[in-house]
Amino acid sequence: MMWKYKITVFTPSYNRARTLFRVFNSLQCQTFDDFEWLIIDDGSSDDTKNVVEGFISSSTFTIRYYFQENTHKFHTILKAAALANGELLYTLDSDDEIFPSTLNILYNTWLSIPENSRSKFSGVTGLCVDQNNKLVGMKFPSSPFDSDTLESTVKYGIKGEKSGFQRTELIRAFSFGDEFKNNGYIPEGILWVGLAIKGYKTRYINDILRKYYVDDGESIMTTAKFKDNAFGTFQYTSLFLQNFKAYYLKNIRLFLGQARNYLVSGWILNYRTKSLIFSQNYLIVRIILILIMPLAIFFHFNVKLK
Repeated sequence: MMWKYKITVFTPSYNRARTLFRVFNSLQCQTFDDFEWLIIDDGSSDDTKNVVEGFISSSTFTIRYYFQENTHKFHTILKAAALANGELLYTLDSDDEIFPSTLNILYNTWLSIPENSRSKFSGVTGLCVDQNNKLVGMKFPSSPFDSDTLESTVKYGIKGEKSGFQRTELIRAFSFGDEFKNNGYIPEGILWVGLAIKGYKTRYINDILRKYYVDDGESIMTTAKFKDNAFGTFQYTSLFLQNFKAYYLKNIRLFLGQARNYLVSGWILNYRTKSLIFSQNYLIVRIILILIMPLAIFFHFNVKLK
């Protein structure tokens, strides 16, 4: 496929008219210019449209604005992939900013992957700092470091916010049924774990690419909201457990947490315990589910009280 741009910078926005300038100003300063900026307004009721029109009138690069009814970020990423004119899709949140060399570093790192191996990679990802220039999360064991979401998170225990792009065509290839719509928060991790399961690697680098503005807002996955978001939790944890890897046992705390959430979200969705256990492919996963059940029952009780 012929692409109009090398990169589509995609920004999902919901009532963020007051912070979009951070993204715009940082894109104006990029040393790399083969990109477009795609803004998907996810049902904002503020002045987002007028703010974007002001950006368009003074911009040195292409800006496209698309309005939709509120669907949440997971679905907005899928829409962005469908609309993108760039070979690589870089998600940049509406309250963050990137450094002048960010797009250049990302694209040059992509080109550093041998051409005959590039089809086995989904993208490139680097590090973030917060608004005080403090590193968010952990560095990678080496730079570059070729791995995937499951291996890097579970086997190597790498935590914290990261920033990077994915091949647009790979995101377009995902398809989800209507049950994924209007069913609470759907974790983006379903996409990234899905790419890992398909065998795609990511080239990770220890370059700082993005300034991530941390706030004290309530997490979408607090106990109080667990019930509302049970469908998405169940889909993610099912995917995680059905694709068990031996290295899951190296991070037993994370493994147990996913098993607990799988059971509790399944119960909320009215699945029978026997079905939840015996639908799993691996004996070790079934054993873990049985062992974690007392804790899951306690957590389920707390969720029902909220």
